[in-house]
Amino acid sequence: MKEKIATISVLTNVILAGGKLAVGFITGSGAVFAEGLHSGMDILSSLISYIGIKISKNPVDEKHPYGHYKFEVLAGLIITIILFLAGLFVLGEAIHQFKSPSPVSIGYLSLGIMLVSAVINEVMARLKIAYGKKENSVSLLSYGIHSRIDVYISLAVVIGLFFNQILVLHRFNTGFFDRFIYYQRIFFFRKRSG
Repeated sequence: MKEKIATISVLTNVILAGGKLAVGFITGSGAVFAEGLHSGMDILSSLISYIGIKISKNPVDEKHPYGHYKFEVLAGLIITIILFLAGLFVLGEAIHQFKSPSPVSIGYLSLGIMLVSAVINEVMARLKIAYGKKENSVSLLSYGIHSRIDVYISLAVVIGLFFNQILVLHRFNTGFFDRFIYYQRIFFFRKRSG
């Protein structure tokens, strides 16, 4: 059952990441785009971690007399590098938007994808936590807690987009809240990669 839940989680994250990236690109919302990038990094990190753990469980052989543990360490290093590069990309985009601000067309599409993301992540978090406790799986339990944190992040983005939309309705389309959340994502990537 653990593998089935992990597979469903990866598939839903692939769909959500694609949706967030597309909506962020279409609307010009840096916050939604950064969230899509974050979801993509979660998928990539999970896959790299899974591969590293799988290889590290191989028994000792002639080429690896001390075992394959270093593959798990290598996977962690690769994940760190990917997160660092993603943070640099988000920083570059944020600087570009700061230097050349353009109106952000957030609308209901951005709010919708982030609300759907929050609901799906909450369902997956509950599923992972429940089965993590049932099967005594620390990995599944921690993955569930991570999904719960993603729910809170998605809701924070929704709140920022909502306030930004209020400014748009009052003809103050500065994109302030969108950019604020965008910058917050830079610090998230930086913290996770360090």
